[in-house]
Amino acid sequence: MKKRNILLSSICSIMLCLSIVLGATYALFTSTKSVNVAVTSGKVEVYAYARNEDLTSTLGYNLPETSITIDENEVVIDKIVPGDVFTFEIVVENHSNVTIQYSTVITLVEGYELFKGLEVTIDNTVFNSVTAYSKWVELQPISGEDKTYAVVPVKITLPEEAGDEYQDKTARLSYTVNAVQGNAPVVDPFTLTVDGTEVETFVSLNDAIAYIDNATVTAPTEFVLTVREGTYYDVNMVIDQTVNKNVTIKAQDGKTVTFLNSNNAVPVFYIDGNSKLPAESLETVTFEGLTFELNNTAYGVQFGSGNTARYAHNITLNNCNFVGDGTGYGVQSGSNSSARNVVISGGNVDGVDTYVSAYCESLTVSNVTAENINGFVNNSNGLSTVTIDTCTVNVNGPEAGYVARNQGDGQAITITNSTLSLTNNLNVASAVVVARGNTELTMSNNTITINGAHTFDICAVKTLTVSSDVAYSVANGYKTTTYTVTNYDAANNVL
Repeated sequence: MKKRNILLSSICSIMLCLSIVLGATYALFTSTKSVNVAVTSGKVEVYAYARNEDLTSTLGYNLPETSITIDENEVVIDKIVPGDVFTFEIVVENHSNVTIQYSTVITLVEGYELFKGLEVTIDNTVFNSVTAYSKWVELQPISGEDKTYAVVPVKITLPEEAGDEYQDKTARLSYTVNAVQGNAPVVDPFTLTVDGTEVETFVSLNDAIAYIDNATVTAPTEFVLTVREGTYYDVNMVIDQTVNKNVTIKAQDGKTVTFLNSNNAVPVFYIDGNSKLPAESLETVTFEGLTFELNNTAYGVQFGSGNTARYAHNITLNNCNFVGDGTGYGVQSGSNSSARNVVISGGNVDGVDTYVSAYCESLTVSNVTAENINGFVNNSNGLSTVTIDTCTVNVNGPEAGYVARNQGDGQAITITNSTLSLTNNLNVASAVVVARGNTELTMSNNTITINGAHTFDICAVKTLTVSSDVAYSVANGYKTTTYTVTNYDAANNVL
């Protein structure tokens, strides 16, 4: 191979020498053909506008001051009164020259106080959420002059029975059409996977839960329902715990999903344990990454109501947030409902009356931060265990009463590694721990701060046995007293 390289080099040298000796002209024969590459981008373009506005009244005629007008792309309804019915159309036009996917989004921009009294129907479907999505739909380019693809009827009514609470209020709704190229990845409002495989998408939570309820399974099966970002208004769903169905409802990764509930004593999610015995209670219900906004004494998650013992079981809340106007209850159950194995981990609580007020046989709360509340954990079930670990709790609501409270005999309460604060502004006794029944209390590695008169670390109404690594101020029967602490070395201040 080395000799061949030398020979080729030599021939090239000779050829060059000949061209120099001959002189005259020397050229290489060539031929050129150009290929032009033209790139034209596709166009994804949709339009939405309103038309054909109308106003009627269920009372026979409209007041002359009431009106509906379309100002550019805004529908303005002015001075609505009970009985008024407003109708108009939203026209969707497709001006794209490539295949697209499109979805509509209806959003309450402002004015929840008025909106909750309205009856809004869009495309013959009642809009009862603060945010509502449609499914993504594929659409081919439309040729010709008429680009109209869809005409969406809208009806807005203020019912005759609407009360004075809706006077002098304003609400704004936004109807948006989103479009992407036809091969772009998209997410529908509610996506259901079964054992890790996506099986269906839904535009309503009701349809998704109904699918799970109607599914037939013969072995333990994981149903995971992912909720698209947005705010969902006054949802009231029942989750039936049935054999082999493990249900998870979770927020879309990295997105905020809020369930806003203002219905007095009504939960967002009601879990029915179907009165199963402990040996039968294998199925699970899990909530992940959801936010519950609770007003007007509304509930977030409820385990049974009244005196019915439905025995909800194996309930987990991971990184769920609870906020509100100071009247709601995050996790709640009726008397004697006896929920089993409730585990709450992570999340923030701000502005509810009580975070957990329930009858639980086993309750664990960890890594939760709470403030502006009247109570943190109130467990009323006897013969139960309550564990609070690594929580930061500031009970400083207008009727602040306790961090942990029990109502029945035979409870074991363990509080560890937590920072607890109680500010009592009332002229009644309150305490970080209120033991209303015969209680075994274990306290370890906590920081406790109390403020206000009649405020104690621990309030014991009945027999209290305390295992602790520090001394605490205690009120017995709402009177300050000494108490016996087991395993406590007062001289060395250690267990």
